[in-house]
Amino acid sequence: MLIFGNRKVQQVRGSFFVPLPPEWIKSNEMKKSDPVRIELFEDGNLKICLVSQSDSGSKWTEHLDKDYIRRSVDHGK
Repeated sequence: MLIFGNRKVQQVRGSFFVPLPPEWIKSNEMKKSDPVRIELFEDGNLKICLVSQSDSGSKWTEHLDKDYIRRSVDHGK
């Protein structure tokens, strides 16, 4: 596992984002508007995944427990 250091959460017009490491973007030959998938784990951690060419055209959906997300946000996880 590579650790790219800490990142600060930024906010623009009500949306929150975290900049991705340029090294990761370059090594995966990504460009602006390329999709990524964000996975939420029960412990509150997030995982950012590449979306393959074959997956990018399909709709990626997953049922998330809205009560779990609300609890996580309310408790600062």
